[in-house]
Amino acid sequence: MVKSSTAARPRPAAIAIPDEDSNSLDFTAVVTVRNPFGKGKVEVKELDFTDPGAPSTAPAKGGAKEAEFVNNIKEGTWVEFREGEQDKYRPARLSYISPLKNSYLFVDRLGETVKECSRAELSRLFSIGKVVVMDEVPLFERMMKGLVGKLS
Repeated sequence: MVKSSTAARPRPAAIAIPDEDSNSLDFTAVVTVRNPFGKGKVEVKELDFTDPGAPSTAPAKGGAKEAEFVNNIKEGTWVEFREGEQDKYRPARLSYISPLKNSYLFVDRLGETVKECSRAELSRLFSIGKVVVMDEVPLFERMMKGLVGKLS
């Protein structure tokens, strides 16, 4: 059986704080410290206490547009993949979206796979203009591309 000690323990002595004048607590004053990485001294004029790892509240430029595109695209939607320096256009139909919406399969008119990509990759391709929804491309422009493609 353990007995608890009821004897009073001695308290530590109180620390005496000398009266300071109000100028010693000025946190806006410039502070000069020795440079810990070399010779000389460093003047600290302003301190920034914001967390650099904190997420910004402003959305990324154009980020909502890409997210909206990926969220709203449906099976059967025709898109154009723009490949290479010569802007080679390759039409494809969205054939399959995985149940978790993390994989997208695009096929051509013959049913052959044109592109299989993740949600993030599809969003990135859309943001840089490498994927364009066919309804957004004018009919005349699509006809001319098809005609030039057959001639070359």
